[in-house]
Amino acid sequence: MDWTAAEPARRRGNWFAMAMAVCLVGAIALSCSTKSPTAAVHASPSASPTPPRTVTVTVEPAGFTPATVTTTVETNIIWFQLDSKTHAITSGIPGKPDGKFDSGPLAKGASFTLVLNSAGTYKYFDKNFPTVTGEVVIAPH
Repeated sequence: MDWTAAEPARRRGNWFAMAMAVCLVGAIALSCSTKSPTAAVHASPSASPTPPRTVTVTVEPAGFTPATVTTTVETNIIWFQLDSKTHAITSGIPGKPDGKFDSGPLAKGASFTLVLNSAGTYKYFDKNFPTVTGEVVIAPH
């Protein structure tokens, strides 16, 4: 075997690579461990989750039907646009939108869905026909 000055360096490189491989294997083994000292699984019977409630409002030439909707937080409120003219539902009162929600333009056949998570009364109007107004009353659960 021919020994050169580079041989000790190559041996140190091999040893270093071997040590790194052992560390890597150990780290993978630890991360794959199924034991967790702080995790606990508790199985308890519970009621099936209730599907979200849905209420609908239609947008018609005569206005919103119904004009006032009363429901609870986390209800899907869906406006269905049935008029041939484009409508745009926005929160606030005519001339003073409050920025809480805005449907953007809704052509015939389009819909707008909103979920409100805070109890309160939300007034809204049609930006394209400001005399058309409505109100959503949200009660807590």
